[in-house]
Amino acid sequence: MIVCMHTTAMKTLDDSLGFQVNRLAGAMRTALEARLVEHGLTAPQWATLMRLLERDGWPQKELGESQGMDKATVGGIVARLEAKGLIARRVDPDDGRVHRVSLTAHGRRSALALRPLAAEVNGRATAGLDPSEAAALRTLLIRARVSLTG
Repeated sequence: MIVCMHTTAMKTLDDSLGFQVNRLAGAMRTALEARLVEHGLTAPQWATLMRLLERDGWPQKELGESQGMDKATVGGIVARLEAKGLIARRVDPDDGRVHRVSLTAHGRRSALALRPLAAEVNGRATAGLDPSEAAALRTLLIRARVSLTG
């Protein structure tokens, strides 16, 4: 494995990539949750609905892993969404240890209606960038995360 070391000295906390990414993530989550509050949802609940729009019927464990959540966190989110009638859990007929998570009809309608909220927040966050810069930023962030997580 070859490790590329960038030797830019970090003189202040503001020079830290991790600090800046964390601040950006926090600001984007705050902006999204300001829009979601009227719908009674949190950002992690919204993200779970969006994942289920991408692929309905996820095993609960994989659904959580796809969002970087541990078992307890995804379990709580799924329970709250289920209580709101937005999703349903069913035991996998081939493996009784696996719970599959699916959108209800109400959940699908709600998720489709709420999907544009993130595009709006992303648009606000990248308003000072041209489209190619925004695409490059997304690509670079993914590459940096993959470098750390594999």
